[in-house]
Formats: sequence, C-alpha cells, structure tokens
Amino acid sequence: MKYLLLSLTLCLALIQAAANDQPANQYICLLDQAIADREKYMEIKKTRIDSLRRQFAIHDDTAKYHVCNKLVVEYMNYSLDSALAYAKQGARLARKAGDDNSLTDAYMNIARIYNLTGLMPKEAFDILKNIDRSTLGGEYLVRYYILALQIYDNLAKQAFDSEISRRYERTAQLYRDSALHFAPGNEIILANKYIEEGNYEMARSVVCGGLSDDMTGSDAAARFHVLARIYGLQNNVSQRKKYLALAARCDMVNGAREYMALQELAQMLYDDGDTGRAYRYIHQSISDAIACNARSRMLEMSKTIPIIDADYNRKQAETNLMLYAACACIGVLSVLLLVIAIYVHKRNRKLSAAKQLQEELNRQLELGNNEQQQLNERLQALNENLLQANRKWQSMNVELQQADRIKEEYVTQFMNLCSEYLSKMESYRNNLLKIASQRNFDRLYDAVKSNRELEKEINDFYAKFDEAFLHLFPAFVDDFNKLLLPECQIKPKHDERLNTELRIFALQRLGITDSEKVAKFLRCSFSTIYNYRTKMKNRAIDRDDFEEKIMNLC
Repeated sequence: MKYLLLSLTLCLALIQAAANDQPANQYICLLDQAIADREKYMEIKKTRIDSLRRQFAIHDDTAKYHVCNKLVVEYMNYSLDSALAYAKQGARLARKAGDDNSLTDAYMNIARIYNLTGLMPKEAFDILKNIDRSTLGGEYLVRYYILALQIYDNLAKQAFDSEISRRYERTAQLYRDSALHFAPGNEIILANKYIEEGNYEMARSVVCGGLSDDMTGSDAAARFHVLARIYGLQNNVSQRKKYLALAARCDMVNGAREYMALQELAQMLYDDGDTGRAYRYIHQSISDAIACNARSRMLEMSKTIPIIDADYNRKQAETNLMLYAACACIGVLSVLLLVIAIYVHKRNRKLSAAKQLQEELNRQLELGNNEQQQLNERLQALNENLLQANRKWQSMNVELQQADRIKEEYVTQFMNLCSEYLSKMESYRNNLLKIASQRNFDRLYDAVKSNRELEKEINDFYAKFDEAFLHLFPAFVDDFNKLLLPECQIKPKHDERLNTELRIFALQRLGITDSEKVAKFLRCSFSTIYNYRTKMKNRAIDRDDFEEKIMNLC
C-alpha cells in the first residue's frame, strides 16, 4: 500500500510538471519552426545588407557616413569583422569631413565592437578613456554613458579578483545612473536597475509595456530576454523557458548570429532531460557564433558543448544498443523460423532444390544484367566526356579564330594608318620647306607652333580606332552598359562613337591592361585611368566578375 501511494504521488507530480511546461512547449515549437526557416530569414538579412552596400558605393562622403553607420548596426550581431571594418571606414570619413561628433561616434562604435567580442576589453577601455566627455551632448552623451556601462560591466564579469570586480560593478552602476538621467526612457537599462535592486515587479512592468508574444523585432528580443532573466531569478522555470524561446525566435527571424537566449535555453532543456533539442540548439548557437566571430560566446559554450555532446552520444549509444538487441532477437527468431521451414519442407527437398537452382540462375542473370548496365553507363559517361572535350576544343578554336581575325584587322588598320601618316608627314614637310624657301619666318613659326594639325590628327586617329574596334565588336557599347547599373550606363555624344571611358575598356578587351600603356595611348594621366576603372567597377552590377565579363564581350 505504501509503494502504491508513492507511485501515485510520483505520477501526479509528473502530470503537474507536464501541465506547467505546456505553455513553454508551445513557444519552443514556434522556435523550432523559426530555426527550420533559418535560411529564408538569413537571405532577407543578406538582401538588406547588400542594399546598404550598394548605397554606400554610390553616395557622397556625407551620405556614406550615415549608410556606414547603418551597416555597422546590421553587421553588429551578424559579422563582427565586417562591423569593425565599416566602423573604421566611418571614422575615416568623419576625420576627412572634420566632424568631431561623428568621429567620436565612430570611435564609440569601434569600442562597442571590441567590447562585444569579449576579448578586447582593454582596447575598448582605452578608446573610452580618450573620449572628451565635456564636448558631447544630446544622443552622443547618452551613447557614451551606455558604452561606459557596457565596458565596465564586461570588465566586472572578466575580473579574476573579486574586489576589483566589485569596484568595476560600482563604476558601471554610476554610468548606468548617468545614462538613465539623460535617457530615462531606456527600458532595458531601467529594468536591469530594478532587477539589481530586487524590485522584480517594477522591472517586469517596465519591459512589458506594449509587448506582445507575436512581436519579433530586435527590441522585443531584448525585452523577452530581460523577462526570462526575471523569471529565472524567481525560479519560475516554465516562464523562463517561454521567454527564452521567444527571445531566441526573434534572433532567428532577425538573422542574428550573436545572441545568448538559444544557448541558455539549450542548457535548461539539457537539465530537463531533453538532450536532443539541447544538442541541436547548442550546435546552432556555436555555428552562428563562429560565423559571427563572437569569440566570447564560443568561450561561454566551450564548457557546455562537451557535456551535452557526451550525454547525447551516450543516449545514442543506448539507442544503438537497443537496436542491436532487437536485431539479435530478430536473428534468433529468423533461425527458428528457418529450422521450422526446413522441417516443413523436408518432404519437398527436390522441389526446393529446383527452386533454388532457378533462383540462382535468375540471380546470375540479374548480375549479368547489372554488369551490362554498368558497362553501358560507363560508355555513356565516356561519350559525354568526349562530347564535352569536343565542345571545349571547338570553343578554343573559335577563340583562336577570333584572335586571328582581330590581329589581321588591326595589322591592316595599322599599315593603312602608317601609310596615311607618312603621306601627311611628307605633305607637312613640303609645306614647311615651301614657307622656308620664301623666307617667311613669321609664318613658319606660326605653322610650327600651332597644334591644330596635331589635334586634328589625334581626333582622326581616335575616330579610326573607334571605327576599327566597333567593326570587330559592333555590340560592345550595348553589352558593356548591360554590365552597369541602369542609372550609371554610358551614352556617347552624338558626334562620338566611343568616349574616353569606353576606350579604356575597349583596350582592355583587346588585351591591353597595363594602365601606363593605356594612359599613353589616350594621352592622359595614370591616375585618370585608375579613377575611370575604379568608378566603372563601383557602378557594375557584379563588381567581382566585372573585368572577366568585359573580356567575354563580343
């Protein structure tokens, strides 16, 4: 009777625990769906970043700085390396513009990234120490106090000496109070202050204002995480799971890679015995942390992952053992069935032997068919390889023929041009001799000094170059414009066939890529050629393959 009552009590406790966890399980299922759709959300994030990067490539320096800040925000929880690169770019732009507030803002971005890695608190502290707080005002001052709060809070967590840690905590609290003085509406900082004071109800009321479970923004993620912290301090396991699941779902939907909620939830699920989910969640977290280069998160999880992996592998081994045992039982039963079958069919051994012989013949035929099929497949693969090699040979032959045609055309043009220039030089020399024989030195001086003939010859030379090139590549201008963004396409003037920009890339299509030779050919400076090339590459739809695609134009 005693054991019966104990069993009933245990069953009731398990049923009650399952009922308490039912709301949390609902939100964990929503989180599982968000993780399953992770690639879709990451594509949205990448599209948003690519749009900003295109804006950054075509704006002036002032607009570039604002776009740069947006890119820092987007990359902050996605790729710390890229966030740091754009933060430094913002500092260079601000320094170039001579804007002290923007330069300070850029330095604070760099310090925030250093602090976020968890491995560079000294560098972040050095930047904070060199900022003159007296020159700041408005939002810059608020950002300064929040940055100081984050840095000192991180220093307190990393300090080995407990006395030093407490000193950092007190300094962080002072900066927190200053931040709240200038930004009293900052819900997260205010809620954390109430939590540290033990006033959980006030903290909950601050972050719950206007918050609903279906919200998925980054601000909602932060507020859900604060609620999870409150319920964790109150030992309310079910509510803590719920809000960690909601915060992690927001991180997944927003394409974040640097986060805390999912790894904390993984630890809770592991403690509750849900090793399978804990394994998936902790490996998702470490994969995202590596992609983001969030080394502090990697260090945090380095203690948890081996434990969860070991338990997961142990349970997998137990499952495998059960499968092996089941297979062994099936094997024993199979042997028994075989003995029974042999006993039942003992009288019909001849028929059985005939059937076995027929089966063996069928098997041999099937093996022969399989070998024939494999041989056919190999022959087919060989034919495909030969066809592919033939296509490559034909492609190479076409390219060689095109190269020969270009050489023949340009050799012909070169010989005609040289002949024309020799005739013109002879005519010009005879004209000068005629003037000189008349001893009209003023007219001779004017003729020698004038560059009208030179400019005319240069213009004629470029016109003949354009004519010869477009004869070889008639669709070059249209095809070249297809490589550029629509608003950046080049339209030559009505009296031009090619302009300087198009001639640079026409020469590149002919294989002349040396900027110094191109500059001499077009009678302009080396820097001008470099600037034209850089400008066109920045206007390209596909910057990485822009020059390769030019060489394929026909």
